Amino acid sequence: MTFETMLFSALMAGLFGSLHCAGMCGGIASALGMSLKTNSETTKTFYPALFYQIGRISSYAIAGFIAGSFGDVLNQSELVKDLGIYTRIFSAIFMLGLGLFLAGLFPSFSLVEKIGVPLWKKISPLSKHLLPVKYVHQAYGLGLLWGWLPCGLTYSILLWSLAVGSGTEGALLMFVFGLGTIPAMLPITLGAGHVTKLTKHHVLRKVVGLLIVVAGLYILIHTVMMANSGHDRLKMQTEQGREEMDHSKMNHDP
Repeated sequence: MTFETMLFSALMAGLFGSLHCAGMCGGIASALGMSLKTNSETTKTFYPALFYQIGRISSYAIAGFIAGSFGDVLNQSELVKDLGIYTRIFSAIFMLGLGLFLAGLFPSFSLVEKIGVPLWKKISPLSKHLLPVKYVHQAYGLGLLWGWLPCGLTYSILLWSLAVGSGTEGALLMFVFGLGTIPAMLPITLGAGHVTKLTKHHVLRKVVGLLIVVAGLYILIHTVMMANSGHDRLKMQTEQGREEMDHSKMNHDP
């Protein structure tokens, strides 16, 4: 899978998976929106609400940079081989689990999101220093903290960042994923209650869940096919090398 294809897939995962984000983060987004409305000095809510999202996406990019940089180090080590293949497979499995969870077929997947709970407990208290929101930099700071909220969908894309080969590409991948979630999250922060209601629509949740399952299956099948193709190509090159060595040896024998 090319990096451009991964970027497009991450964007689509954010767009179609944002229903999960809206359901999980809707309470936080609504609370942030209410903090704007109750602040008498804040006459406009759009820019602070937008900076919430920019901060959230920034935290995704930071996590992507860390994961991509770590993956780059591992790729240069002989102890870890085929890192990209393994991380894409695990990511696809994560997406399958998330899709089935949204469709109501795999409720146990919610346990995955508890992985980040300890970190979230340490980060979330910092938000009290930024409330009430009076300036956009406070909104950005809250968004920056918000982005570390445990999320299975975010984890699945973060696994891709391990495989892209550099911190910069990992950051870009997570940034593009975050852009895909904005259409669902920005309206909630602005007080659009109908978006929150959509997250409770059973049919829509099943449709979105199945879309994520399809995306996960595509990534899984594509990765396995590429891995097999690479294995066959390596095997062929090895056999050709042996044949050339045998031929050369025969020519040098007296």
